Amino acid sequence: MVPRQRRRPRPAPAVPTWRRLHARLAETYLQGQDPDDPRASPLRGPMRAGPSLRIDVGADEVLLDDARTYAARTAQAATPVTLAILEGMPHVFQARCAKLAAARKSFDAAGRFLAAQFVRL
Repeated sequence: MVPRQRRRPRPAPAVPTWRRLHARLAETYLQGQDPDDPRASPLRGPMRAGPSLRIDVGADEVLLDDARTYAARTAQAATPVTLAILEGMPHVFQARCAKLAAARKSFDAAGRFLAAQFVRL
């Protein structure tokens, strides 16, 4: 019987904390610009009446609250808005339309929405 050799534990990988990762992503996105600038986030600026809007968002989306807030604020500004929350879907779930039925459903709904908007023109 061969004795088992003790393995030295591997050092933990250098994984940034979520807070640091989010800060780094924000810095990359903003590139030194003011985070309160409405061009960085439409939630920061005034809402005006505009064309009809459709927002498809996953129920597990990290920006779900922002999507809800944006939909509510645009509706208050007299913009017709449709907010579709798809159960169990994460951030940018539509990028997986080849594998996710919910993503295909979202694209189909967006297509119907756009077609209806063009008919109004």
